[in-house]
Amino acid sequence: MIDLFTYIVYCSLLITSLILLTNANKKVPYQYSLTFQTKINFNQWLFILLISIVVGFRYEVGVDWFAYKADYDYFHLRTSTKFLNQYYEYGYYLMSSIFGRLQLGSEWLFFTISLLTWGVIVKGIPKFLLPLAIFYIFADEYFFWSMNGVRQFVAIAFWLLSIKYIIDKKLLKFVICIVLGSLFHQSVLLVIPFYFLNYNKIYNYKLFVGLFIVSLFLGSFKDELLGGVINLLNQYGGSSTITDRYSRYNESVHMSSVETVLGAGFYSKTAINFIIILLSNSMIKLNRKITPYFVLFSIGAILFNIFYDVQLIGRLSHYFLILRVIVLALITYQFWFTNKYRWVSISFTTFYTILFIWGIYKSSNNCSPYSFIP
Repeated sequence: MIDLFTYIVYCSLLITSLILLTNANKKVPYQYSLTFQTKINFNQWLFILLISIVVGFRYEVGVDWFAYKADYDYFHLRTSTKFLNQYYEYGYYLMSSIFGRLQLGSEWLFFTISLLTWGVIVKGIPKFLLPLAIFYIFADEYFFWSMNGVRQFVAIAFWLLSIKYIIDKKLLKFVICIVLGSLFHQSVLLVIPFYFLNYNKIYNYKLFVGLFIVSLFLGSFKDELLGGVINLLNQYGGSSTITDRYSRYNESVHMSSVETVLGAGFYSKTAINFIIILLSNSMIKLNRKITPYFVLFSIGAILFNIFYDVQLIGRLSHYFLILRVIVLALITYQFWFTNKYRWVSISFTTFYTILFIWGIYKSSNNCSPYSFIP
C-alpha cells in the first residue's frame, strides 16, 4: 500500500534518528572497545522522545493495537480491575493502573512504555554500534513489530541490556535485568540458563553451519516436533507460572502453525542468516567478547528454520533473532573499514533499505497506513 504520509513519517523518523545518534568524533574500531552507554546524552534523549511520540500517539497502527486499547479501557478506565482478575504481567498492569486512575488515554501508556523500552535499548547496545543497530531494528521490521508485540518488546529491551552482563560475568545485574523484563513478559525468564553457557567453548563454526543446514530440512517435521512441545506443556504446564501462562496456547491457533508467505523476503532473510553464520568465525577472531551475540543469534536462526510458522515458538525465538541487528551492525561496521570488502557493507545496507521501504508498502505488522490519534 502506497500512502505518502506513512512513508514521510517512517522515513523521516529513521533519517532523523540516524542523524541524532551518529557521532563522527567517536569512531573507535570495535575490536579495541566494546563499551556501553553509561549515561544517555541529549541527542539520544531526543531520539527516544521522537520515536516514543510516533509509537505512543499512533492510531489503529499495529496488529494488537485494538486489543491493547480495549483491555486498557475496560480494565482500568471503567472497572479498576484487580491484578488477579486480568492476565497481564505485573509491570504492565501497574503502569496501566496508574494511568487509568489518572484517567489518561491509552496513548499516554503507550508513550511511556516506549520511553522505557527505547531508553533501555540505547543503554543495551555497544556505543559505537548504536546508529547501525537502530538502522537494522527499523529495516529488519522489528520497529514495526514493536508496535504489535508491545509488552514483549519491553522484555526484549531488557534482554539486550542483560547481554552485556553475560559478557562481563555479572550475574546479579543480569538477573535484575531479566526480572525487570519479566514484569512485562514472563517468557524472558526462559533465557536465564543462557547466562551460564561458556560461549567461547561451545562456539564451533562448522557445527553451527551444519546445524543450520540440517534445520532447513527439519522444518518438514515440525508438526511432530510441535507435538512434543505440546505434550511437555500439557505435562508441566501447571508446574510454574511461566509454563502455565503459555500452556493455554496448546489448543489455540497461536500454538499451531499459521500461514506464512514464503516469498522473496523470507528466503532472502534465510540466506542472510546463513551468511551471518558463515562470517561469524572471522568476526569472532577480531574480538572474542562478541561471541555470545553470534552464538545466541545462531540458535535463533536454527529455531526459526524449523518453526518459522509456529506463532508461539516464533515469539520465543525473537529473543535470539533480535540479535541479528547487532551482528549485522558488527559486520557492516567492520567491512566498511576494510576497503577491499566495503561492498559487503554497502550490499547489506542497500538490501535492508529496500526491505524497510517494502515493509511499509506491505504494511508489516499493520504499520500502514500510519495516523496520529484524532
